[in-house]
Amino acid sequence: MSWRRSRLARAPTDKLEVPFDDIDDDDRRLLGAVGPVLARFAEHLAETHFSLVLADRNGRVVNTFSGADDMRRHLASLSIERGYVLSEAAAGTNGIGTVLEERRPMVVIGEEHYSEPLRHLICAGTPIRNPVTGRLEGVLDLACPRGEWSKLISPALEQLRHDVEGEMAARAPLAQRLIFEQFIARCRETSTAVIGLSDQYMITNAAATDLLAPADQAVIWSALSDDRAGGGVHAITLSSGRTIEVKSQVIRLGRAIGGHLVELAPQAPGNRSRASRRPGRRRPATTVGSILDNVVRADPQRLLILGERGSGKVTLAKQVHQRLNGDQPITLISCDLSLVGAGQLWLEEVATRLQRTEETIVLRHVDVLTAPVAQAVVALLDRGTTGPRVMATASDPLTDGRSGALHEALGEQTVQLPPLRDRRSELATLAAAMLDDIAPGVHVSGRALAALQSYGWPGNLTQLRSVLAQSAKAAGRDVIGLEHLPGEVAGALRGPRALSRIEELEREAIIAALREQRGNKLRAAEALGMSRSTFYRRLRQLGLDPSALLS
Repeated sequence: MSWRRSRLARAPTDKLEVPFDDIDDDDRRLLGAVGPVLARFAEHLAETHFSLVLADRNGRVVNTFSGADDMRRHLASLSIERGYVLSEAAAGTNGIGTVLEERRPMVVIGEEHYSEPLRHLICAGTPIRNPVTGRLEGVLDLACPRGEWSKLISPALEQLRHDVEGEMAARAPLAQRLIFEQFIARCRETSTAVIGLSDQYMITNAAATDLLAPADQAVIWSALSDDRAGGGVHAITLSSGRTIEVKSQVIRLGRAIGGHLVELAPQAPGNRSRASRRPGRRRPATTVGSILDNVVRADPQRLLILGERGSGKVTLAKQVHQRLNGDQPITLISCDLSLVGAGQLWLEEVATRLQRTEETIVLRHVDVLTAPVAQAVVALLDRGTTGPRVMATASDPLTDGRSGALHEALGEQTVQLPPLRDRRSELATLAAAMLDDIAPGVHVSGRALAALQSYGWPGNLTQLRSVLAQSAKAAGRDVIGLEHLPGEVAGALRGPRALSRIEELEREAIIAALREQRGNKLRAAEALGMSRSTFYRRLRQLGLDPSALLS
């Protein structure tokens, strides 16, 4: 299997050409934590042809500990030295990259190496994990020429791994150790699903692993962030959409909360949620999921979807189509193109599409239609009742005289999508779904999720996706922390207080004025009766980015 993966990755067999990527701060922390243990072990390698290699979770060599100088020089000639990456994709089957792929101890003997320059070596590798978080931290690899191998090497390497992980546990922060100790004690008492949880990581037993995904760490941490007493039962919707009941025990560090010990159980169908709502949070009366269900039940031939830009109107239209007409094509028609010329060519396309019954049409941004074009669209829609399903989206209500007839023609059913700032309880699920598409395997830490939920999101889902893509790239690994978020988003959590209701109303008025004036700050200030200096100051104080409003 490893050779097959190596061939698919097009790793060379006749040479070893691996990329160089200098070690980073995480690698230096790893070396600082385990380096003394490895150095003591390396003393026993003196004057031998054995070499010990420490690599990180990406297969990058962090340090080497060699016995004889000629062995050290030989490994260096093969690029087995600090900064070179011996992943399986780059070097083929080997004692570092293949261990990372298989996530278990392995011995690669001579000809089992994919690359010919390594075939005179025997390499024993074992993964090292953080004993508190369970996270894979790297690999220990012990290499020697084929003629010097001993059956005692593998047991010695496993003992070294045990010593290394023990050193990591001893150096772990106090909060991690307390969570780990209480987690282990509870797991000895029960076979139910148990997790140890902090804002940065989650430890699970086997039963909990079957229920949870990595993204659920942030979901559960956020749901429990106001539970300072513990003992209550909370109903929590996971990133998968499944609802579970959790009972939390708070783990304290003095007066501070270090984490939670949590027991989980799937919620029985029909059970009423006993979750305590978070104080001070306004929850939307209607979720997007319930809006979708209501539309599907009504099965309208004409649907008007209202909502701010970036709030997911087209996504909802596609979901409605999938639920009601999934076997038919869907066509998106931008009304912005009707502004070209007199809109005649655009109207001809709409007329053609309306003659196709086995199709769903989505008219995007119908609120930009001029009065003559809007009247022409109404006339086309009124020609018959046997045409295709037509859905339309608009950022502004179609209430004026110019748009009233259009609203009547399209609004057999009208729904209003809530902006993202009113969907805070759904943010964990939305972020997880977006990250599955943007950067599979990456999830959001508890503190980062709290910041996402505290931010106002003037650009709605479009802005959220952009922020997640930027943050995943900055993180460069499997967890987006608070430090990886853009400053204005992270600042929503770091700020000294939440906005008052009056400030929320002021913020919404400024957003509306900026949108109405197409982002022109001077005209927006004039419309609100503010001086330019006051307007700019309130933008900063309320955390608003005018450019994001129109994205």
